[in-house]
Amino acid sequence: MKRVMFFFLLAILSFSFIKKEKSILLNYDDRPSTKEWWRYNDKVKFEFRVGGKDVKPVDSGAFLKVQWPYSGEEDQYTWFTDLKIDSLRNPKMEPYRKSLGSTIWLSFWCRVNSKDSLYVHPMVLSANHKGKWGCKDMTLITSNKWTFYKYNLSKLSYEKWGKEGGNQPDFKTTEVRCFEVGLRKGKGKTAGSIDADFDNLMISNFEPNGNE
Repeated sequence: MKRVMFFFLLAILSFSFIKKEKSILLNYDDRPSTKEWWRYNDKVKFEFRVGGKDVKPVDSGAFLKVQWPYSGEEDQYTWFTDLKIDSLRNPKMEPYRKSLGSTIWLSFWCRVNSKDSLYVHPMVLSANHKGKWGCKDMTLITSNKWTFYKYNLSKLSYEKWGKEGGNQPDFKTTEVRCFEVGLRKGKGKTAGSIDADFDNLMISNFEPNGNE
C-alpha cells in the first residue's frame, strides 16, 4: 500500500511540473495595416518585405522594415516608434492571459544597416494604458546580421511612467496586459538614418530559442 501511495504522489508531483507552452507571435506574414502606428514624425516609414536570404534565419514569409532619416537635431535616445503586442487588451483574452502565468518572455529577431544603430526599450502596460512601466536598461543594436534578442520581463527592473499601479509591474496578476518594444535613436548627433528589420516578435510563458 505504501508503495502504491508513493507512486501516486510521484505522479501528482510530476504532473504539477508540466507547464503548457503558450505564446503570441507576430511574424508579419499577414502584413497588418501600419496606418495607425505611432511615429515620431512622418519620416518614419514601415514596409513589409519578403525574399530568400532576407527572411533567414527565421522561418517567416515576411519581415518588418522600419526606416527613419533624422536631421541630427534629435537627441540620442529619441523615441521614434514602437512595436506593439496589444492582443491581451481585449477582456475576452483574460483567461489566456492568466494561463501565461507570472513569467513572461519578450523576444524578437533584429538587424540594422551596417552604419546604423538603435536602442530597443522593453515596456509593459496595463489594459487601459494608464499603468506604464519602462525597463531601466536598453539594448544597443548595431549588427547587420539577424540576431535574436530575448527578455524575461518578470526579472527586469522598471521605471514607473503611468498613473496607475505600483513602482514595479505585477506579473502575478492580470495588471500587465500589453507589451511594447520602443525604438530609440542610437549613438551620434549628426544627420543620418536608421534602417532596421524585425521579425517574429513574440511573448511567451517559456524561454524561447529563436526557432519558434
